[in-house]
Amino acid sequence: MEWLNTPLACIDTVLAAQQQHQQPPPGGAADTATADPVPAFFAPYLASPEAFAHIPSLNDVPTERLRPNTLVRFRGMVQDLFDPEFYPDVYEEVHTATGQRRLRCGRYRDVVCLEDGVEVDYQSPRSVPRARNTMYCVPVPGETAWAKEAWVAAAGAAPSSPAARAPSSGKRQTKRSMDDDDSDDDEDAVMDTSTDAVPV
Repeated sequence: MEWLNTPLACIDTVLAAQQQHQQPPPGGAADTATADPVPAFFAPYLASPEAFAHIPSLNDVPTERLRPNTLVRFRGMVQDLFDPEFYPDVYEEVHTATGQRRLRCGRYRDVVCLEDGVEVDYQSPRSVPRARNTMYCVPVPGETAWAKEAWVAAAGAAPSSPAARAPSSGKRQTKRSMDDDDSDDDEDAVMDTSTDAVPV
C-alpha cells in the first residue's frame, strides 16, 4: 500500500504528472492555483472503511513505533493557532555540477529535502511561495475510556504491528527552527491540519 507507507512519493508522482500538463507563462511561475489533484488521489482510500482502518492513529500508537513519512490520523482539540507560515509551494532545484534545473513541490512537506550537490534557487521566477495556517493540537481533555473505545471501534482497529522505523534517507533538510517552547510537552504536537490524515 504505497498510499499509506510512502504517501510523499505518491504526492510527488501526482504533482509531477500535473506539471507535465501545465504550460507556465514565459518568464513566470506555473499556475498552482488550479485544482489540487492530491486530495482526489487519496479520497477513495479515506472513503473506504477498510482502507481507513489501516491508517495508524497517533492517539493509540506511539510515534517511535511509526515509520517516518507514513500516513497517520489524529483526533484531538485545537488548543492554539499560530501565525501564517510561509513555505515554498513550488521551488526550483539546481544541480551545482551540471546546472540542471527542475521544479519541486513543497506543499505537503514541513522541510525542503535536498540531495547532495543540489541547491534551491529561491530567487527563481518560477518559484511560488505560499502561506498556510498551523494549529497546536492536543488529545481531547478528560476523555473517558468508554468514549475512546467507541471512537476506536467506529474508526476500525489500528494495525497490531506498526511499521518499524526506517533508516534515514541521507537527504539534507532545510527549514527554520521553531521556538524551543513550542515542543515542551511531549504529548502535544504541532501539525498541519488541512486534512484529517497527515504524514509524519
